[in-house]
Amino acid sequence: MTTREFDFEVAFVTEPLDGPDDERIDRAMELIPNLVVSFDGNLTVVTTLVHAADAIEAGVKAAKALEASGIPVIRTYQDLVTRQDIAERIGVTRQAVGNWVRGERHDDVPFPAPVSLVAGGIWLWGDVAGWARSRNYEVEDVSFPSLDAHNRIDLLISAGIGSVTVTTYECVADIAFRHRGTKASLGHTYQRSYAPAS
Repeated sequence: MTTREFDFEVAFVTEPLDGPDDERIDRAMELIPNLVVSFDGNLTVVTTLVHAADAIEAGVKAAKALEASGIPVIRTYQDLVTRQDIAERIGVTRQAVGNWVRGERHDDVPFPAPVSLVAGGIWLWGDVAGWARSRNYEVEDVSFPSLDAHNRIDLLISAGIGSVTVTTYECVADIAFRHRGTKASLGHTYQRSYAPAS
């Protein structure tokens, strides 16, 4: 059975690099050609674009490639946005975003819930981009990890990404990270399992 694959943008916080001329960046770009490294004080963020069946597979592929290049990955980097960021990225006014947040516009498809209420609310860009696409706004044609996918990828990173294997199976009930107490959905018969190798 063939699975459909998508382009996923997954960003990571890594150990500090020696600036833009660090040879490890060149090695990483051989494995992940669409790679951007940004430096902001003590924070080094590597953004990747990976073709995969789901966000977790994309995150695992990218993190393993970075590690293989000598760039230690600490965690994923969530692309969090404010109302102003959303307005700028979608090309609307901040007031329009406020209407969406309050449910005064497009209430048939509710605006995503914020991940935090700090500063009037911050949202995961992937959630907002998905919502915007469903409302026919033009946003980049790339997928992003959900908050749950970020958490799962981070768990695999903390377990040691180098020892993670990707296996496929057909029974959703076997998902290793299934939340306790929730019933498995059989919506897709092709799923992936990500677990540290024993």
